[in-house]
Amino acid sequence: MGRLDTPRARDSRPCLFVNFGEYVGGDFYVVLWEEALRELAARKWTVDRLREALCGELVAVTGVLATYRAGARVNPQIEYQEPGRLVVLRPPQRGGNIVI
Repeated sequence: MGRLDTPRARDSRPCLFVNFGEYVGGDFYVVLWEEALRELAARKWTVDRLREALCGELVAVTGVLATYRAGARVNPQIEYQEPGRLVVLRPPQRGGNIVI
């Protein structure tokens, strides 16, 4: 996995990106919009806790694959829209999977 970006805004909407490579190079990412961030916060998933759970781990994500275009760059993306769509894949000896 790549990295968890600092929360910011895109199109003036607060969001968070989970990058699976180099964003500027057109690699894949998961975007969590303000609504998803509120839902996660209600379940005690702060940005720091997400960073700790996701960084350097194998992650599975399910959802609708879309593209985001910024000039000549095109990034494939999945929008996190509901709980359970992002899973940290860990063996039982490390506590098992973490469903986000």
